[in-house]
Formats: sequence, C-alpha cells, structure tokens
Amino acid sequence: MQDTREILLRRAERTASELGFRLKLADAEHRSSPVGDIIPMHLEHPGGRIDLAAQVVARPTRETVEAIAGSGGASTSRLVIADYLPPKLAERLRAGGVNFVDSAGNAFLRDRGLYVWVKGEKGGLRLVAERERRRAFQPSGAKLLFLLLCRPELAEADYRTLAELAGVALGTVQWVMRDLIAAGYVMKLGRSDRRLVRPKELLSAWVSAYVRELRPRLLLGRFHSEDLQWWQTTDLRALNALWSGEPAAALLTGHLKPGTLTIYAEKVPSRLVVEKRLTKAESGAVEFRKKFWRFDGGTEQQTVPPILAYADLLAVGDPRTREAAERLYEERIDGPFNTHLARWDR
Repeated sequence: MQDTREILLRRAERTASELGFRLKLADAEHRSSPVGDIIPMHLEHPGGRIDLAAQVVARPTRETVEAIAGSGGASTSRLVIADYLPPKLAERLRAGGVNFVDSAGNAFLRDRGLYVWVKGEKGGLRLVAERERRRAFQPSGAKLLFLLLCRPELAEADYRTLAELAGVALGTVQWVMRDLIAAGYVMKLGRSDRRLVRPKELLSAWVSAYVRELRPRLLLGRFHSEDLQWWQTTDLRALNALWSGEPAAALLTGHLKPGTLTIYAEKVPSRLVVEKRLTKAESGAVEFRKKFWRFDGGTEQQTVPPILAYADLLAVGDPRTREAAERLYEERIDGPFNTHLARWDR
C-alpha cells in the first residue's frame, strides 16, 4: 500500500504540474480517517497557495466517494488523489465541494481565486486534450491561439476584444477558451481572470495544427525569381507586407542565407511582381500568403511575429531550416514566454 500511495502521489504532482501548479507535501504529521490517512499538502498556483488535506484512494468506489463527499467541510480544503475517477464519481466529488486529481489527468480544484475543472473519459486529460485539439486547432481556432501565443497577457482580455484582434467570431472565442481551460493550457482564477500557463506546450501543438490546417489555406501564389538577393534591399512596409520563414530568420537572428522567400500580405503585391520580374510557378521559391491577424505583432525588421516565422521554418522541413527555427526560438520566443510565466511565480 505504501508503494501504491507513493506512486499515486507522484502522479498527482505530475498532473498538477501539467495544469500549471505545484503540488507538494507539507511539513506536518499524517492523521487517520475512516477512509484512509490524511496527508497534509500544499497546492501553489499563480494566485496563491492552498493548504490541503489529501486522501489517497487507489480505486475509489461509490461508497468511498459518498463517505468523503458527505463528511462535511473542514478548515483545510480536502483533496482526493486517485488512480482514475470515472465521470459519475468525479461529478459527485465536485458537487460535494471536494477537490480531486487522478493519474489520468482529471481534476477539480476550487478555492478563492482558483477554479479548475478537467474531465474526460478513461485516459483523462490526454484524451480530453486530443479531442480539444481537433476543435481548438481548426483554422478559426488556430487564429485565436496565434494571438494568445504572441500576446499571452491577452488571455485576460474580454472575449469581444479577443474576437476582434484574432479576426474570428465571438462564438469561436467562447469554445476555444473553454477547450483551452479543459485541456490545461489556460488556468481560470475566479470568475473572469485567466492565465496562459503552458505556452511552450501550446506552441508545439499549434505549430503542427497550423502547418496542417491553416497554412495551406493562406497560399496566395508561388512565383519564380531568377535571383533571390533582391529581398535584402526591398522595403515591404510600403506594400503592407511582412517577411516570414527564411528571410525573417535571417533578419531576426543574423544567420541563414534564404533559399526561399515567404511574404505575408493582404494580396499579391502586383508592383513587386512587376519590379522583380516574378513569374508564376507551382514550385517557385517566392511564396505569398494571406495575412490573417489583426493585431500589431510585427517587428522593426519588417517581419511577421517570430512565432509565425518559426512555424514557417519548420514547415520547410529540412535540417537547415530546422536549425534556424531552433535558433529563432532560443533568441526570440523562449525569453518572452519565460518572462510571462515569471509574472505569476512571484
């Protein structure tokens, strides 16, 4: 039993970490109860710390859950740690105001300034996350996620503002935010306060979905150019366009000689096509893609937000651009993410 308890405690700590929290044992003695030992623990989250009276129940039954849920409140919040809580038992604990975390990733955590409710079928968070990715990472959802990755602080913004900046419908914002909370990428604190707590994991998932779902729809055209060196002396600002992919990496990191040119604009700039003598070609090295965001996320170097340049580099798929993507991540993306996360660690 001791080994099982230790395993479940470690799994609970991992689940809490995936949700953006830190769950740890407190320096206090264990005590007994009719349904098992009471283990003092702390749950640290961006809004503060909760003292918890945890009970490890390896395989909860209806009788065990009823005994816990019906035992009444206490000065310290209660937490059930289990291997797996079926939906009906999870709902009973939630209705009784009892916090829980299971090894599958399901969780209910509620306290002043904190509300988390992650539920799913057997397999928990992992299956929930897969299901939500199919929804939240559809083309319209991917636009909103791009906004949140570029501007993590906007997770706190009202839904109408998010809809306007992302260029999506209000309904899209509502279900995407609900899905992100359920999958543990966004943490809800109180009634309306929200935090993006797993931006790095979200970026990885978003890149895959962007390349697969949204990016192909944005292609305006590919063109052939006899010489690509003209990009170095071309000012795209006058054309309301921005560099991405390899030119963006060259401008933002000082490395990489572009072998392809990716440009985001509202439409193909006819003036540029004429001036640079570009000709349409399905396999051309110059590609134009439609600008899909409405917020100011560009850089002083006439590039798209680094996150989009990163995704376009990975979409090329060769070792040279993958290396450039890694450098871009280290120099332009990882730091802002760490700064954002540090705001809630103080």
